[in-house]
Parts: sequence; structure tokens; C-alpha cells
Amino acid sequence: MFRRSFQRVSVLPVVVILAVWLAGLAPIAVASPAGLDAEVTGDLGSDFNGDGYADLAVGVPDERIGGTYSAGAVNVIYGSDRGLLPAGNQLWTQDSAGIPEEVDGEDMFGRGLAAGDFDGDGYDDLAVGAALDAVGAVRRAGVLHVIFGSATGLTADGTQLWTQDTPGVSDRAEEGDLFGDVLATGDMDADGYADLAMGVAGEDIGGRENAGAVQVFYGSGGGPTADGDQRWTQDSDQIADAAEAWDEFGIALAIERFNDDAFADLAVGAPFEQLPGGAEGAAAVLYGSAAGITAAGNQLWSQDSAGIQGQGEPGEHFALVLSSGDFDGDQIADLVAGVPHDAVADLPGGGAVNVLYGSSTGITAKGDQRWSQDSPGIADIADCVSSEESWCDLFGWSVGAGDFDGDGFDELVIGVPGEDLAGDDPRKHDQGLVQVIHGSPAGLVSTGDRRWSQDSSGVKGAAEVDDRFGWTMVADRFGTGIEDDLAVSAAWDDIGDEGAAGVVNVLYGSGTGLASKGNQLWSQDHPGILGRSESSDKFGLRLTAGGYPA
Repeated sequence: MFRRSFQRVSVLPVVVILAVWLAGLAPIAVASPAGLDAEVTGDLGSDFNGDGYADLAVGVPDERIGGTYSAGAVNVIYGSDRGLLPAGNQLWTQDSAGIPEEVDGEDMFGRGLAAGDFDGDGYDDLAVGAALDAVGAVRRAGVLHVIFGSATGLTADGTQLWTQDTPGVSDRAEEGDLFGDVLATGDMDADGYADLAMGVAGEDIGGRENAGAVQVFYGSGGGPTADGDQRWTQDSDQIADAAEAWDEFGIALAIERFNDDAFADLAVGAPFEQLPGGAEGAAAVLYGSAAGITAAGNQLWSQDSAGIQGQGEPGEHFALVLSSGDFDGDQIADLVAGVPHDAVADLPGGGAVNVLYGSSTGITAKGDQRWSQDSPGIADIADCVSSEESWCDLFGWSVGAGDFDGDGFDELVIGVPGEDLAGDDPRKHDQGLVQVIHGSPAGLVSTGDRRWSQDSSGVKGAAEVDDRFGWTMVADRFGTGIEDDLAVSAAWDDIGDEGAAGVVNVLYGSGTGLASKGNQLWSQDHPGILGRSESSDKFGLRLTAGGYPA
């Protein structure tokens, strides 16, 4: 089965995106996000402690450490035969013993997360980005930590610190690169070690601001190594298109096997790409080989590509977030591109998701699908509370997949954090929900479509204004059954008087799909969980899981 970790990013007009991005409102993937996500699929491994149950890593990049705001932290909650439990949970920061860096500003440790077994020892390791950390005197260049797994879980022993100034890395640290913000893992050379890809969407290419790049470190017996590292841009030899200012190539990543060979492949979002036909946003697909990622057969997909549904228009930002799943059960991954600003029913932020199916030869337009809340059979409609609300629903802000009913076909999960659950009352908006669309031998079908929110029967918590449930998600098997389970963040949820402290709901899978039975609500105020819920922590702004292999 396929590993899932998906994240999201927001998109706003380019004139304001940088300010919003740095404020933490728009994770640049992240997707993973996943954009800005994403996060994010296809990594090898077991779990952080090798007990066979997936573990949940929760990014809290706005956590205050001492007197430093947005220093950042990561909570790790371990799985068991009873699901996630607080026993043995961990809180990691740049002030944790053995972490080779220290809190020295608004670093946002935990803004990038991905898991994979980089050293092949049978335990997943955790990659953590601190995208706003300075490298020497270079502001917001970004750093990356790799924390290794063991029989007792994550340990600081051997922790690595990476920057673009690390010896052997084929680039250099520059202001605003945000290295470590967008992460994804998978075995792209099929050598048995997970490899790590990092989107560096703030990278300038030949003076072209924020053109973007992707850095790839390959796994080894000692973990990620600079030996053979690669730097990919749209100016790389034989790569489709060309690097242009504000393309933000690398703002979203997904790694999975999109064809029938043994090598994981790399999908890269460039959501601000301006295309000749008027579309804005594209996804590049680069294929793996025994030598790792190569340019051979690379593809560029957009809503202007032949056979792709939807009409490419300015401001829609195709591939702002990427993920993957096997929706037709053919054991070849399919590519999911979130388009949360796609116009639906004349609403600029109604949102849509394109699904491009994998094949023996790679991603193809054959059978391409476009889903929105106005698609036949989908249990909702695209709407806004008022004409003054710029976000609307943002269907597709986060995307991902999991086999929640154990039938061998992945379901597509779509985050809709701008969803208004209280009708047309403008005082009650952006509570958020997730939409689940089921897989089948014919691919995704609307039959049995299901919505989940904090107002769903039996789900813990309560939907409140600006919770933004569905901001980011991750699916894996946390321990109660053979089906995948789903963790969903509401990173702006208030806890008591602490505004935007953040919570994560976990819905467990069953023979009939996700169910409210046994669902959990996690926060830093949960009994036994390290840390303390504070205003603007945004617990759950990023999620990933150490769990089952791809």
C-alpha cells in the first residue's frame, strides 16, 4: 500500500503572498503540501520505534521557546494496538539536548516535516525543517535536521544538521531561500534507503526571484548524504519549460511510483507558472532510475495540457498542493493536484482537485478527473458566506489518500478549511471540513462520498469560527485495525482563552470506512502530552507519520 502524508499551502495574490507566507498563514509547500505539502508520500520504513504501529509527528512551528516567538517545536505521539497514546510522547525543539542548533530567532522549527528510513536500519527517521532559520548572517536561508529512529523511538544520537552551505551540497545559502520548508521522501534509486527531496521555492535562479529549486539527498547506511546530491530547476538540462521569476518551483512535492518500474518518481509543483494558454500553475514529473532522478521522459502538466479537465486561467494556481494514491487498485500511483483557487460557480476560491492516473509508462491524461463541490454526487456546493470573503471554500487546500475501508482501493481525502458550516451567517465562517471520495476498479467515484467536520456526529471538539479544520492531514495505520486512519488538523482552533492554539482530530478506519468510534482530539493540553497550549501555537500546522512502507 502507499504511504500518505499530505500538506497544504495557501495561495493569495503574489503581491501579498510573501507577507502571508512568513506569517505562517500560507505554508509554502506545502504540501504539502501539500504545496505547501503536502509532505510526503512513498517513503520507506517501519515507524519511529519499530513496533509495527504508525506514529504521528505534529509540527508546531509557531511554538514560543523561552521569550522567542515562532521558535517552533514538534510533538511526537506513538501508535499502539489501541491507537495513538500519550505514553512515551516527545517534544522536540532546537533547544532539545543533542540537537545541533539552538533557538536564535523566529526559526519555525517544524514547519517542514517528512519521515523515512534514511539509513535502512528498520526504523523511520524524522526530517524537520526550520525554514526561517538563519545560516550565519544569511536571514531566512533555512536549515534541516534529521532525527533518527531507534527501538525506543526518536533519539538525538547522530542527529544531522543540513544547510545549503553544508560541504558537498550543490548550492549555497541565500536570504529567503526557505530551505527545509517543503519535504518529501521516497526511494528514487531503489537501493533500499529512503531519499529526501526538499523544495526551495524561494531560490533565485540567475537573478530571477523565487524561481524555485528542488534539492535531493540520497539515503545511505549513515543516513542522508551529500554524495551524489542533485539540484533541479526548470533551467536544468532537458527539463520542460524554463525558470522564471515567481514560478516557485518546489512549493509542493509528492514522491511515489507513477509507472511500473521499481523506482519512486518525483512530482514538483510550480503553482505560479505562467503558461501560454493563460493557465497559471503546473506540475513537473521527473522519473526515478538506478541513478536516481533523471530528466529522461520528464513531463509538465497543467490545466492547459491536452486531455486535462478544467480551463486554465490566471489566479487558479494548479498544483499548489500535490499528493498521490492508488485509486483504481492497479498498484501504480496516481497524482493528485490541488487547485484551491480554481473558479467554481464563479467563485474564485471555490476550489477543485485534478486526478491524473498513473500507468505502465507514467502519468497520463487518460481518465483524468476534476472534482469540486459542484461535481455530480458530491455532498455539498461551492459557496462563500459573503462577497467580501476572499477565501471561499478552498476545496483542495490539502489533498491526500488512504485505504480507510481496507478494500484495496485508496480513497481521496480533500481538505476544505474555508467551508462555512453555519449557513449564510457571516459571523460563523471557516470552520472547515474534509471530503472523502471512494476508489474503485474504475478509479474515483462519487458513490458513498462522505463529509467530516468537528460537527459530525460523534466527533470530538466543536466546529467554531476560523478553526480551519482540514488545514493539513496525514493518513497511516496508527494501530486499531488493518485500515488506514486519518489525522486532521484544525490549526487555528482555540483552546480556552488561547486563540489559534490548534488541535488534531484522529478518525480511525473500519470495514466501512472512517468512523467516529474511538476518535481522538489531541492538543498540547491533552493529558500526558508534553508542552502547553498557547495562543498562536498552531499545533498541527504540519503533520507527518512514521509508519508503513510504500
